[in-house]
Amino acid sequence: MFADALKQKGFEVFEATNGKEALDIWQKNSFDLIWLDIFMPYMDGYDVARHIRKAEAEQNTHIIIIALSASVFEADNTIALDAGCDDFLLKPYRLSDMYELIAKHLKIEYVYENRTEAETKVSPLTPEQVAHILEDF
Repeated sequence: MFADALKQKGFEVFEATNGKEALDIWQKNSFDLIWLDIFMPYMDGYDVARHIRKAEAEQNTHIIIIALSASVFEADNTIALDAGCDDFLLKPYRLSDMYELIAKHLKIEYVYENRTEAETKVSPLTPEQVAHILEDF
């Protein structure tokens, strides 16, 4: 759901299934912002953020890193910020929170086109869509 929502808004999205893969993708590409899940296999998000920040210090660069976590512990937020993350988004999140953080850190404004009432009608979710949403949590 997360990546799909960003793609629908025109963002280019790369996805990693673990921390090592996230670092590999980061090293081979240039990004404006990284959404980083704190709890990933092989290397957690804290270590990924620390590695990126160490490399950036040598290159005098800085990419925005926003940590994602389903943790209910306030300490995880603090640890993420101490590891070098610029912000923190708690799961489950609202898409509006995600877009707000993007706008805040990238200093962008969203432009919405005017739509008629018929164009903005909401359709009920299919069972497949609900299952896909639940996979992200």
